[in-house]
This record gives sequence, C-alpha cells and structure tokens, in this order.
Amino acid sequence: MHDYTEIGYTKKVHGLQGEIKVNVKDKYLEDFLMANCVFLDLNGSIIPHFVEGIRNTKHILVKFEDVNGIGDAEKISGKKILLRDQDLIPEAEKMLELDVLEYAFAEGFELREQKKGRIGVIRAVEDFPQQEMAVVDRGEEDILIPMIPQFIVEINKEEEYILMELPDGLV
Repeated sequence: MHDYTEIGYTKKVHGLQGEIKVNVKDKYLEDFLMANCVFLDLNGSIIPHFVEGIRNTKHILVKFEDVNGIGDAEKISGKKILLRDQDLIPEAEKMLELDVLEYAFAEGFELREQKKGRIGVIRAVEDFPQQEMAVVDRGEEDILIPMIPQFIVEINKEEEYILMELPDGLV
C-alpha cells in the first residue's frame, strides 16, 4: 500500500478538449510539474491519471490521458490531487525557486471572525497586487479575505484556524 500526500485539487474544466484548471500548493509545484502520473481521489478511490500536457496561462491547465472532452473533465473537477510519497522530490534536490506566500501554510485552515464565528475553510491563498488573499469556501460561493496583519487576531497552527477581526460588510 502506498502513502500519498495531497498536493492540490482540480478546479473547473477549461475549453472543449478536456483540459482542467488545477490548484497546486506552492511547495509541491515542482513535484507536480515533474510527475508523469498523479492520483485523483474519486469518491474515496485513489485513481492514477497520466499527464499528457501542462500549460501555464493565467492558471495551470492540465490535460490528462483518457480525458477527452468536457464530460470527462467534469467528472474529475473538484477532486484532490495526490502524489505517492515516494515520488516527491527531496527538498535538497528541488531546483525551482518559488516566492512562497507568507500565508500559504493556511490552506485548509478554518477562518473564524471574532463576532461572526466560523466563516469557512481557506481553500487557497493567492497573491494579489495589494496583498495576499484567502479564498474561503462558503458553500455555494467563494469569498476573498485580505490576509493583512491588522485583521489577524490569532493564528493557531496546532488546531488549524485563523481568528480575524474583519470590517463590517466584508463577509
């Protein structure tokens, strides 16, 4: 049995040929780019998917073998991307230098607001021109929350949550 590490997730379908947008955690970007095969968690089953091609436009777009249209790609959208632990590149051997976001560690953390309580789970932290923004899953929609020190009350890495005091109307 293999041990797997979650490195990101698939997003929406792109175009008509079966390409799909993906979000890969910064620390695993080189591992992803060098992989011939990744694994997707399809309803609890870990299924290998062979990479046919990767394009980097505004988003990372992937074309997997045997995913040949919108219907095929829709079946794998919103799924966890995994790599076998044995396929991860040791840190000392990585060549890609990345500007790692200050709050990249917060992906998967719960975002809480002092007055409103639980807001949602941080799906991603993205770099915007003004500051880093947390993409927070609010069920049917995502919201963007600025990750600025003035709003952050507490970061609890052990319990994986961030407590913020946000201006009225932001959430």
